[in-house]
Amino acid sequence: MSEVKWAVITTCAEPKRLVEAFIAHHLAIGAHEIVLFFDDPADGLAETFSQIPRVTCISCDAAYWTKRRPRKGRPSGHRQRQTHNAEYAARNLCESEWIAHIDVDEFLLARSVRSISEMLGRVPETLDAVRVLPAERMFAGSWLPGKMDLSGIFKLKPEWASDWGKELYGADLGELFPNGFQGHEVGKSFKRRRNREARLNIHFVRKDGENIPEHKVEQDEAVLLHMFPVSFEDWVGKYERRIDDPVYFNSMPDHAQKRYSIYRKARERSSEGTVRELFEALSVLPADSPARASRPGLFLRANLDVANNVQRLVRPYLSSAKFEHTSSPAPSPIPDNQRVFQIGMNRCGSKDISAMFGRRGMSYAHWDRGRIARNLRAAQAAEGKPFAGYENYQLLSDISYGSNGTDIYDGFYDFDYIAKFYRDSIFLLNHRPVDEWLSSRRKFRDGKYIAEHMAAAGICSEEAMLAKWAEDWQAHAENVRDSAARGDIRLIEYSLNTEKPFSLFARLEKMLRDRS
Repeated sequence: MSEVKWAVITTCAEPKRLVEAFIAHHLAIGAHEIVLFFDDPADGLAETFSQIPRVTCISCDAAYWTKRRPRKGRPSGHRQRQTHNAEYAARNLCESEWIAHIDVDEFLLARSVRSISEMLGRVPETLDAVRVLPAERMFAGSWLPGKMDLSGIFKLKPEWASDWGKELYGADLGELFPNGFQGHEVGKSFKRRRNREARLNIHFVRKDGENIPEHKVEQDEAVLLHMFPVSFEDWVGKYERRIDDPVYFNSMPDHAQKRYSIYRKARERSSEGTVRELFEALSVLPADSPARASRPGLFLRANLDVANNVQRLVRPYLSSAKFEHTSSPAPSPIPDNQRVFQIGMNRCGSKDISAMFGRRGMSYAHWDRGRIARNLRAAQAAEGKPFAGYENYQLLSDISYGSNGTDIYDGFYDFDYIAKFYRDSIFLLNHRPVDEWLSSRRKFRDGKYIAEHMAAAGICSEEAMLAKWAEDWQAHAENVRDSAARGDIRLIEYSLNTEKPFSLFARLEKMLRDRS
């Protein structure tokens, strides 16, 4: 039997780490083509991934939508954008026999068959649609804020429909989630490219408003691993996107509205702990779960080997635009209530954030060879207002400098001094998992960075320096959050690996409007 070629198409606006995992996984399991439509063109990821073999990246910017829909432009609904992009790619960009339309948090997985190609090769010639059922992810006992995690346990869709949710979640939540799934239960579809009359929908292949005849894949043959959620932040974002968009929320059936309303109630209690308790109840599978013990056949573990696949198949081809540490200044000074100060640790994506500001037409100054931090330090010595000369930059980021271990200054620690003079400005605490951040700092500048900090602090071992940095990280985050809780600063937190870039800018734009 000849190898069946297949492709995946997705429209995405996700963190870089999830996109690269999606690409790496599907290349590793034999995808002939991957077509990525980037719904947030300002995130810069289309260019980042554009050199990977067998991957096509399309930035869905204004020019794209003007060309694709000259009269109507960009569809307002994300589902309409997804289906439009999927069918455009299927008709014009793909050469594979079979084409799947899936989301970037969905990972195809062959089980009893050797490959997805073999699965598709078994489909009767008379059928032009194949549907793969979902297996929804749960954390296996523990999770960390800010951590993207693709491991865990996946629950399968039961053949019966009554009490699976109650076994998983208990009576109350089980009533709202009877089949045990937070996300979709019907799966996603492939279509044969030859059938140009049928169209790829969100879940099905349709013609004239009806689903065409399909082959439904048995779950022991292959599944669609749905990472619902990838992280705590991802889970929060999915629920808030549904309840905060009146059009989207009102379009859902009553039972779905009831499900998402439980998040609204938890949020209205003004307790992060209440939201986290709901997350754990729905997304974390305890080791002593009765459902896990009584129905082991409805769970599977999947070793996707994502880190290794990313290293082999994605990282060697990554490209990035040339980064300028300062953008063109704004034509006039930025009002203080429109200024943004990045006060997360360096090595936490400050360049990426600055570049995204620039692509959105917002001026920024990043590091500026240490001049921003020196300006702050000099202002403190003179007890004056800092950042003279930077009045025309909306964002100031990476407020630090260092010099051979003799003079090191991390100005983001002194955010409280900045706030004395910029009380109405916005402070941005960006972060990534601590272990990843420590590793990045340790490797930075081939080890010279950590050596300089060791010399400055009088510390003799890298391990001791890393321990001090970890303590500094925790103390800084607590100080920033305490200051925000007291009302001393206006704060936005941004988790680099687990939050969508457009969510950062949606919050930022709202805060800027509130003080304009």
